[in-house]
Amino acid sequence: PYLDPEVCWTGTKSGVWDIYTQRQYPEFEGWNAVSERILADDDPTNDLTPEAAQRIFMWQYRKQGEPKKPDYNIDGGFGGPVPFIGKSLGNLRFYTSFRYEQDMYLMQLSRDALTDYSSMTRLTSDITPFMKLSIWTLYGETRATALSRAGGTDYMEDVWDIADAIDRAGFTVPWRIFTNDYWCPTSRFYHTLSAKLTHLVNPSTFYEVQLKRIGKNYHTAPGPHRDSTKRYEIFEGYYVDEAPFGFEEKYTYGIVGLAMGGPISTSRDSSKIAVTSAKFDLVSQINPNNQIKTGFEFIYDDFNMSFGMVNLVLPEGNTWTTIKRSPFRLTTYLQDKLEFEGFISNLGLIMEYSDPNGDWYDVNPYDRDFYSGDYKPEDEPYISKKKAESHLTFSPRLAISHPITENSKLYFNYGHYRQMPTSESLYRVQRDIIDKVNYIGDPTIPLAKTVSYELGYDHALFENYLLHLAAYYKDISSQQDWTRYISFDGKVNYRRLTSNSYEDIRGFEIDLTKMFGRWITGNVNYEYRVGTSGYFGSGYYYENPAEQREYLRRNPVQSKPRPRPRIKSFIDFHTPTDFGIKFAGQRPLSDWHFNVIGRKTAGSWFTWNPNNIPGIEYNVQRKDYYNVDLKVTKTFPLGGVDVKFFMDAFNLFNIKHFSWSSFHDAHDYNFYMYSLHLPASISKELGYGNIPGDDRPGEYRKEGVEYQPMEWVAEVSRITEPNPRAIYYDASTEKYMQYSDNEWVEADKSEIQKILDSKAYIDMPNQTFFTFLNPRSIFFGITIGYRF
Repeated sequence: PYLDPEVCWTGTKSGVWDIYTQRQYPEFEGWNAVSERILADDDPTNDLTPEAAQRIFMWQYRKQGEPKKPDYNIDGGFGGPVPFIGKSLGNLRFYTSFRYEQDMYLMQLSRDALTDYSSMTRLTSDITPFMKLSIWTLYGETRATALSRAGGTDYMEDVWDIADAIDRAGFTVPWRIFTNDYWCPTSRFYHTLSAKLTHLVNPSTFYEVQLKRIGKNYHTAPGPHRDSTKRYEIFEGYYVDEAPFGFEEKYTYGIVGLAMGGPISTSRDSSKIAVTSAKFDLVSQINPNNQIKTGFEFIYDDFNMSFGMVNLVLPEGNTWTTIKRSPFRLTTYLQDKLEFEGFISNLGLIMEYSDPNGDWYDVNPYDRDFYSGDYKPEDEPYISKKKAESHLTFSPRLAISHPITENSKLYFNYGHYRQMPTSESLYRVQRDIIDKVNYIGDPTIPLAKTVSYELGYDHALFENYLLHLAAYYKDISSQQDWTRYISFDGKVNYRRLTSNSYEDIRGFEIDLTKMFGRWITGNVNYEYRVGTSGYFGSGYYYENPAEQREYLRRNPVQSKPRPRPRIKSFIDFHTPTDFGIKFAGQRPLSDWHFNVIGRKTAGSWFTWNPNNIPGIEYNVQRKDYYNVDLKVTKTFPLGGVDVKFFMDAFNLFNIKHFSWSSFHDAHDYNFYMYSLHLPASISKELGYGNIPGDDRPGEYRKEGVEYQPMEWVAEVSRITEPNPRAIYYDASTEKYMQYSDNEWVEADKSEIQKILDSKAYIDMPNQTFFTFLNPRSIFFGITIGYRF
């Protein structure tokens, strides 16, 4: 709308664009109106003609989206005996490596790319013929763009992170796209120092002792400040600075809808984390039937975390979190592997002890003095606290394998597993600018627990094939989630970390593997999985009983089970190592590998309920996902050097998949969903008229096809202002009608069929550049290995 000569001068509502075109773009008053408004103010120094105003717009929106640098991955290593002194130090040997990876972002942000580099060195010495010592060091840096504007350690990792951050962002979309500094640059510095001693006590017994320290430092802050020198002449006699690039603390606006300073680059993080651990493992083959494994690991964490949001223009939204904690954990285990003729089993028990190592708040969930803006930092020492509870858990493990014949076996696996929440959420106390709590963790909650069962059958077929059948069940309880608490007066309104969620996962899989083959090997796997999830108690707790009852009425506590079958395959077409003629010591046609990787997954289920009708949930299923990748390799042995060339082609057939991350705002999303021809069995419950069909969310209009609006009406004769561009589905006659020459006529059936076949009626997302995020990508590389 800012550049199209049909509307850019007079505006999108001037009558040139119909209602369907208008809703594809932002509303704009036109450059004539912009110029008139500027001329009408009392400052003659900023008077602009419509053409000049448009030229300023073009400067402020000059950012180009496409990446201009390549992705690459460089990984090299070198090792061997330490020269000169190696023999006298227990045949001391070394291995050192370096890795650098650059992954360009979907578009330019505060950093162009996610880059990560690390260097590693390992020294190994035979102290005695039965004792080996290894020392391992690692240092690395990750440079990225922060994922959150409210602080924290997450950063943009892939195209989905970026697209999701812009999806449905509404009026802030220009800020996110056309500035570089909406999100802060962030860096993570990490290092590891580890030593491991391995001692072979006798031919049947050995133990390992390992000491390790891991450190991570985080730095998130704005990038370089803006150069405010007006040294760019964009038209004769008119100079501007480098805006919208560069960080600017003051609130400055572009000529149209673009914040070029103020509420951007708000994330801050200066956290430091150190983890020290000691580990001991012992393995002993007591007799031919028993192998014992036992050991322990002690982990001590030192969290010194400080992160939040700093917005000097809109400080009421600022939040900050400070965490200074030193929790520790102790894990011990005992496992016995029993082997008898026709029977193998593993019996194990893991004991886990975790201690927050400090006090935690003991206050009423609606306490105004602690949770609301009435809180005073000087009163912190007087707030009620108590020793945070430690947790002691026991997790049994059992695995049994029983051969039935020489070609088949039955097996059974059973185990309990525990999961520790992230420290960032477990110890969080996040307050806003008036010291009101927004989020609070809880180190006393129980650890998430998974109880897993698996029953399987393996059968070797025709010497080269393995058939695998398995059924499984996973019961997950005490999953972490965020529960909201709201007081009578609304002064208390925060989210607390709880462990109220649960999930049941059950299914079966069939797997066929061709393990050996002169020309073909591979695997095909089919899995049928069903999941049910929910929560105990409530996701919201209102101090007002009436509000609580209304919430419980509208929000079920359990989702319905929805199956999502999937099939995946890996087929390796290869040429034998002795295939083809020999030329110059090489066989050019031998040892080629063409790995074809295919996958199809049933679409996920979600809720489409625009009119908030009680009882409707998970009622529509997205289109199925399917994809094919290809990996090609060929190795040339050249004496002591192996040279391997490879090519990786992702999305080989360039299949388009709807991203769900390209909507401008909620209205844009609704227009897309309303335009779909969902099955009548779904749409009749949604409370709006819908043209029946067999569409599933994720359908898209064919490339190059112009949008043809179609609308459902109860009866066309009731329409007071029909749009000549639209085709109306008359529900009373089940016919497609058009308004032409002041009368209703039935639309041509052959033309209707073309529209339906091309999906021309689908109102696509407005941010078309993010609609498909998985184009075919081809990478070429070379690996060189030396054997000295």
